[in-house]
Amino acid sequence: MSIDAAGAVGMSTDENARRPRPYRRAGSISSAFAEDNGLKEKPRVCPSASGGFLREEKSGGGSTSTVRRPASSTSFQSTSADRLTQSRPFVKALMEQGLQATRPANTGQAIKGRQFQDKAYYLELLREKVRSFKVEINRLAIEKAKFIKEYENQAPMNETATLLAEQIRDLRKALANYNFLLDKQNTQASLTDILQECAEVERSNNESVQQIDETYEESRNKERQLADAEETLQKLKSSSDATLANMDEESKLRYYNLLQRKTELENRLQSQSSEGERLNEEIDKLERELNVDRTKRDALKLFSDLAQLNNERALLREEVEQQNRFPHHQRDTILSDMKQDNKDILSMQKQMEQIRREIELLEEEKREIREKHSTATANTDDYSVEEEILRSSHLCASEKEAIVKLKHSIESLEEALLSGARKSGSDVKADKDISDDKPLKEYLEILTILKKQRNTTHVYNGEINVIEEKISSLEEELQQFTLLSRVQEKAERRPLEWAVRKAALQKQVDESVRLLGELESHRRSVDRQINASEQTKKIISVERSLHRFKKENASLQAELKCYAVPETLQALKEAVLKSVANYNALLVQRQSLLP
Repeated sequence: MSIDAAGAVGMSTDENARRPRPYRRAGSISSAFAEDNGLKEKPRVCPSASGGFLREEKSGGGSTSTVRRPASSTSFQSTSADRLTQSRPFVKALMEQGLQATRPANTGQAIKGRQFQDKAYYLELLREKVRSFKVEINRLAIEKAKFIKEYENQAPMNETATLLAEQIRDLRKALANYNFLLDKQNTQASLTDILQECAEVERSNNESVQQIDETYEESRNKERQLADAEETLQKLKSSSDATLANMDEESKLRYYNLLQRKTELENRLQSQSSEGERLNEEIDKLERELNVDRTKRDALKLFSDLAQLNNERALLREEVEQQNRFPHHQRDTILSDMKQDNKDILSMQKQMEQIRREIELLEEEKREIREKHSTATANTDDYSVEEEILRSSHLCASEKEAIVKLKHSIESLEEALLSGARKSGSDVKADKDISDDKPLKEYLEILTILKKQRNTTHVYNGEINVIEEKISSLEEELQQFTLLSRVQEKAERRPLEWAVRKAALQKQVDESVRLLGELESHRRSVDRQINASEQTKKIISVERSLHRFKKENASLQAELKCYAVPETLQALKEAVLKSVANYNALLVQRQSLLP
């Protein structure tokens, strides 16, 4: 609403005041009087046509006087917009005498709470928005100036970066030369060795360049092979699709059934393989538990022995059944076995006589050894310790050989006796009429003789052990005497050696301390210069990524050699192309970083 309209409203307030008021409820009379009093106290201002403002004031007698403010030199129409832009927004609540004074005819109540806003309010909002835009423009201008300054300062920074890169390159060369010289100084290498090493390094560099070229060619060949394989794969797919489309319904049904059968078999194979892995894990777990628990090992051994005994019992039962089926044939076999056993017994008796003779010879040798030992202990001054050791060692060796022979013969006799006893026991159970007591008595006698021989062998073994202990004690004494003489000689030579060695070590320590200080100072200076530049860090990161890429490339080449299946060619091709792209990007980045 314009200001002229507001002035018109202000001028018509007197006429509204003179009009008769409509009916008003009792509860709203006090509020109506309060509103009337408030309106009477406030002055009313309206603009005039000449550009000034008229203010109506009431005197004490109730008459209204009009006070005119002097107008400006300009007209109201030309200066109204300027004055409104400079003034604050004024929100005037329209009360009973304004536009809100119109009430409905049925109720007669005024509608409260509405406010009427003029054009100045919206102008003030526009001014605030313009001020915020100006602040933002100023901030952007400041940032622009800052960026311009930074861009102007970037040229000397680039120059300093190039200078630092050159310094880093020179320092790296110097560091490599220093390290090379230190290595050669520590190893004390000659000029010819250095030249040979330089030639080897050059040759290795040439070989590495050749290897890089070969790997690049191999990658290109692999790409071509992958492209050819992809083409063949597409051809095969298209041909398979064509053949599948040309098939009749029966063959298609059979094909789909075979595919379903294949998937079922694959799932079954996978489940069986997982079950096999689980069983293998359980077997490994049980084996570990068996290795840890001794009772379980013993139980497993007992189970195996029980199974073996059951098998033997089954075999014996089969033999008994076969023998019971043919008694006459069994009798003939028993008689032949008895004759063979008698022959074996005679041969055993002969062997026993030979063993008795050997035992007597051993007892005589033992007696002689004891006599010689007693004479040697009585006349210790006549024999030296070394001769005694040699003699006792020869005697022990001869006795050991004889005992070994006796053991072998006794074992052979025991085996023969046990086999004969088993045969005789089975013969006695089969047929008691043919059995004889003489072979059994002879067996018992032979067993008693064998027991006696075992006892004698135990006695011999004990005596031999005693002799061996004496020999070992004598050898230890002899070694102690020789060691004492050597220790005395070393103790005499040791002070001189220690003095010479101490002087040499002191010289080496002084020289190494001096070199260490120089190297430490030089290393610190080089580290400071290297760490001061960011380009070295980038180079190191690029070299690490290049090394990691080489490993990935090697693994991919191994996978290409191992997996030549057509289904995985596409995935391998994508991986190879990705790795080659990464490799080329890393090479470009490295060349750009290197000065």
